[in-house]
Amino acid sequence: MARVIRLAVDLIIELEAGRILLIRRGNPPLGAARRLRRVRRDPRGHTVSTVFLARARGTAQAGDDAVGVRLFPLEELPSPLAFDHERVLEDFGAFKAGRHHVPMD
Repeated sequence: MARVIRLAVDLIIELEAGRILLIRRGNPPLGAARRLRRVRRDPRGHTVSTVFLARARGTAQAGDDAVGVRLFPLEELPSPLAFDHERVLEDFGAFKAGRHHVPMD
């Protein structure tokens, strides 16, 4: 039996002097959940993620699938976050601090 591997894309958006935009989803998985348990993996199965980095200006506002948005300093992120997002943001912090090299070509 073939193993199904899902692909995911994450986007880290930095606004206002290094603050990170977090979005609360309105739809599954984990949409509008009041009791987020510590989920390290997507409950739908094995997932490979690609993470993109972006900088933005302006005012963020919820729409479509987002029921809420909020900016956080990287060192003051709430916990827990869904899936592996805490790990993704820890890696991003290490990258910003020069502890990880990400090839750009």
